[in-house]
Amino acid sequence: MEATERFERSDMAAQLIPVTNALTNYKLKVSLDGINLILVFSYNDRTQIWDMCVQDSGGNPLVDGIAMVTKYPLNYRFNAGQVAGMPPGIFLLVDQSGKDRTPDITNFGQGVSLFYVPVADIQAAT
Repeated sequence: MEATERFERSDMAAQLIPVTNALTNYKLKVSLDGINLILVFSYNDRTQIWDMCVQDSGGNPLVDGIAMVTKYPLNYRFNAGQVAGMPPGIFLLVDQSGKDRTPDITNFGQGVSLFYVPVADIQAAT
């Protein structure tokens, strides 16, 4: 899989990362803030949690095991200033129902969506 869509609100522009629950372990190629990356998503049946790993364009791991939770900048501890090769913006998981559901095997990519907010939009909002 490849590509992202642009999502815009009046106060912020973000890229929608097209995640899916059709596969429980897959890779997605994206370009975020001009950095080509591979995102690896896996669903853990035992814990019932999705994880995301970030790899550089060559498949070398940058960050492993980011738990997918809502209302929380997913990479706040792993941004570009702390991990070489990471994009400078933030990943956000949004439950579009407004209920802040944790993504599960039924709703990941189907109402619970992953967005990337570019660094320029973060700086403009502060």
